[in-house]
Amino acid sequence: MKRAIRTDSAGISRRSVLLAPAAIAGAAVQGENKPRSSGAWLPKLGENIGTDASSLRWLRQMGCQYIYAGVLDRDRKGYLSTTDILSVKKLCQDADVTLEVMTLPGFGLAMLGQPGRDEQIENVRRTIRAAGEAGVPTLVWNWWPDFYWDERVGYYPVKARGESTQRAFDYDRVKDAAPFEGI
Repeated sequence: MKRAIRTDSAGISRRSVLLAPAAIAGAAVQGENKPRSSGAWLPKLGENIGTDASSLRWLRQMGCQYIYAGVLDRDRKGYLSTTDILSVKKLCQDADVTLEVMTLPGFGLAMLGQPGRDEQIENVRRTIRAAGEAGVPTLVWNWWPDFYWDERVGYYPVKARGESTQRAFDYDRVKDAAPFEGI
């Protein structure tokens, strides 16, 4: 049975409006993430995940082409070098994934205004320069003094549908808690 799709005078249907975002995302997954002649930007489908081989394989199996990764300072020098970043970028390239976004590590003392903050700020600057040299186009930082999503900051697990759990928040659980001393 054929159905007529009603359009306005410009030829736009409700169906085409609903399908347009999916088509754009699909084009990004297919690697057709080039600007059109109009210069329109297309989104990139990716995920924030580890850079081990199984995670990267899973990422590609899901159709993602890009990764948002935290690169580790394995030598504990306080910053990431170009070599550190290029080694992770190579792992990604070998898995046919592009390291598109990277998290900046290590500036908790600066956030809290504690001694050692100037050294941390310089280390962040070194990491930013290294990421630029390694060709990572986007850097992210989280400017909060903790990275907890548990009871320490008022979140707690609750049972949900299908035996899953989710997090709930209760300010009363932490309203009298002492501030964090460090990170």
